[in-house]
Amino acid sequence: MSTKCRELEAVLRETFDNEIPLGSNVALLDYPNHENVGDSAIWLGEMVYLGERKCSVAYHCDLKSYDPRHLRRHPDAEILLLHGGGNLGDLWRPHQEFRERVLADFPDRAIIQLPQTIYFSSGDNLERTKRSFSRHPRFTLMVRDGKSLDFARRHFDCRAVLCPDSAFALGGMVRTQAPRVPVLWLGRTDHESAVTADQIGFGDGDIEFADWVGRRSAKPLDLVARAGGEVVGRSMGALAAPPQRVLHLLWREWRRLAEQRVSAGAEMLSRGSVVVTDRLHAHILCMLLGIPHVVLDNNYGKLSSFTTTWETLDELAVWGESAAQALDLAKNLNR
Repeated sequence: MSTKCRELEAVLRETFDNEIPLGSNVALLDYPNHENVGDSAIWLGEMVYLGERKCSVAYHCDLKSYDPRHLRRHPDAEILLLHGGGNLGDLWRPHQEFRERVLADFPDRAIIQLPQTIYFSSGDNLERTKRSFSRHPRFTLMVRDGKSLDFARRHFDCRAVLCPDSAFALGGMVRTQAPRVPVLWLGRTDHESAVTADQIGFGDGDIEFADWVGRRSAKPLDLVARAGGEVVGRSMGALAAPPQRVLHLLWREWRRLAEQRVSAGAEMLSRGSVVVTDRLHAHILCMLLGIPHVVLDNNYGKLSSFTTTWETLDELAVWGESAAQALDLAKNLNR
């Protein structure tokens, strides 16, 4: 693992240690029950840290299985942890609405938002979030880049803390296969992308294009694990106390599925001698895997702010201002 990765892991652990006492009982809310490898890498990093911190996770949920009645049956969960990522704002509204609901449901418990990136496009949505955050007396907001920290301190009446992304708690990783293509372009295909398909140059046989969203496993256990949150939320939500053994089985399957997603992401990245990406966690996993790569921005500056804040660009990771430049840089890295 590189010196930079060790440095960021150390900062992450020190920052978390300051907020989460050794041996705490906690709840970890908003399990990423979807295909995005990056969110699973974040969640696994959170779980690795909590295990090493000797914390007991009394309750998990995803968006569909959250029920405040069930969480209240765990008064020992003294700290509620909201899963980190890049959905604080109004680009991914269900997650923000969930966050605000938890704050309203549990004003009596300490709540920590684990490291997030902030982006709002609507002033009305921002005003609603400001009111939600200010009403909670024990809310700590962790952010993972300087731009988000400045935003939080300008707009929110809560404690804001700068912290690296939780995926750095995973530590060093090893390529899962020898490179198969000179350049792997792992690019966003959602509304955060700033690059269009015709800019990439699909006619070049040295380039393989991929995204790690859209690669769903059809294994029966995986389908059950994905649907588990919905089953718990709809079928068991009517029960005052869902059987704890059933919940523990579901949570175990969720962890296995998250591990499988991160493994699949590492395998995909390992296909390229060099990677080009506008996904933040492709950048982070390439750092952990030791894969040379070119980094492009998304459409609101998430990657540029992160790489500038933590100085993650070096001989292994270089910045591309455009798709054409990124391809040229990737080919040069291959020489």
